Amino acid sequence: MDDSRAVDIRGMVDAYEKSGMLHHAYLIEGDYENISPLLFDFFETKLLFPTHDNPDIWIDSFEQFGVDNGRVLKDFQSRKAIMHNRRIFVIHARFITEEAQNSLLKMFEEPADQTYFFLIMPSAEVLLPTLRSRLQVVTRVLSAPSEWSMELARKFVREDTVSRLRSIEKIVAEKDKDKAISFLGALECVVSRQVDGVGILSLEMRRALEDIQKYRGYMNGRAPSVKAILEHGALTMPRVG
Repeated sequence: MDDSRAVDIRGMVDAYEKSGMLHHAYLIEGDYENISPLLFDFFETKLLFPTHDNPDIWIDSFEQFGVDNGRVLKDFQSRKAIMHNRRIFVIHARFITEEAQNSLLKMFEEPADQTYFFLIMPSAEVLLPTLRSRLQVVTRVLSAPSEWSMELARKFVREDTVSRLRSIEKIVAEKDKDKAISFLGALECVVSRQVDGVGILSLEMRRALEDIQKYRGYMNGRAPSVKAILEHGALTMPRVG
């Protein structure tokens, strides 16, 4: 990802307030539940664009966004606004197939006039570079890790391999992707705090952080194996304390 183009959500709002202009397509990294209130508040208070009872806003969520979904989106975006001077599309997707991404390239490059897209996904890294380059990336907005996931992560980093496998047993058995992602977020938080006396994170811990970030990316793939990802972490994560 080209970090020079990336902003956080506050930066996106500030840029609009200064210029009065929107980019035609945004990719917002993070959790929909955390992002949507901020985004909808921006629409309503800054753009004066209602998010309820408004035929010119299209909001939908997808576990997997495919070619057929892309066709529907392209059809809707080609239509003219009914009540306002612009149309807004909010697409929340965990995963977009490669075929669908390729089919969206032209639309995101040359959208209909006064049409704006806000794509919300866990990570920009799951998109093809060709599609990502057409989007203004808004960096990750994370909700605070839950209490149970933080407790599990603190325990996990101090355990031996056998105990770790036992700790993640329930998540693995249930193949619970959401809980696995929450746990990995907490683990990232815990590991990032393992600094030495002068506030430096060791090379071993930096590599562990990189691995956790990779696991989170894998978890947002087409068909992630919760078992393989978490068990690999249990086997390879350095022990703390």
